[in-house]
Amino acid sequence: MNHFGSSLIGVCLLLSSGTPPRLVPRTAELQAIKVEEKEARELAVQFTIRFTETQDLSPIIRQLYFGDFVERYKSFKTKELPTKPVDLYFAPGLDYNSQLIGADSKDWEAFYVATNNFLLLGFISALRGQSDETANIKPSDLYPSEVIELLGKNPTLANMILRKKTGKAVATVGEMRAATATLAQAATIIREKEG
Repeated sequence: MNHFGSSLIGVCLLLSSGTPPRLVPRTAELQAIKVEEKEARELAVQFTIRFTETQDLSPIIRQLYFGDFVERYKSFKTKELPTKPVDLYFAPGLDYNSQLIGADSKDWEAFYVATNNFLLLGFISALRGQSDETANIKPSDLYPSEVIELLGKNPTLANMILRKKTGKAVATVGEMRAATATLAQAATIIREKEG
C-alpha cells in the first residue's frame, strides 16, 4: 500500500503540474511578450554599446533610465524597512545603513554611478584578459593592485574585491560621499590602465 500511495501522489503531482487551459497565454499576449523581449534586448545592446564607448554610467542614466530611478529605489527600500536601522546590501561587499535612505537623491545617484562604474569596469577588464588559461579567474584578478590597495584603505569598501573580515556598512552621508569618491578614483585608475 505504501508503494501505491507514493505512486498515486506522484501521478497527482504530475497531473496538477500541467497548466490549466485558462492560464495559457493567448496569441495577442504572446506577441506582446515577444515585443517586450525584443525591446529589452535592444535596450541591453544600447546600454552595452554606450558603456563600452563612455565607460561611465552618468550619460547612460540620463538617456536610458527613468528620471526618478533613485526615488523609486528609495521608496521601494523604505516600504520593506523594519522600524530600527539595519544594514542593507547595495553591491557585493558593500552594505549601507538603512538610515541613509533619507539622504539626498544626488548623493544616492553619485554613489550608484561610482559603485556600478567600478563593478562594470572590473568585469570588462576581466573579459579583456580572458583566455583558456584564465578560466579560474579570482576577484583580485579583475582589478589592478593599486585599486585593491585603494579600496583596502576605506573600511566601507575593504570587502568589495575580497572578503577579508566583517564589513563596515556605510553609515553616514559623509561615508557615502567618501566611498563614492574612492570608487570614482578607482574607476579612473582602471580606465587609465586599460586605456
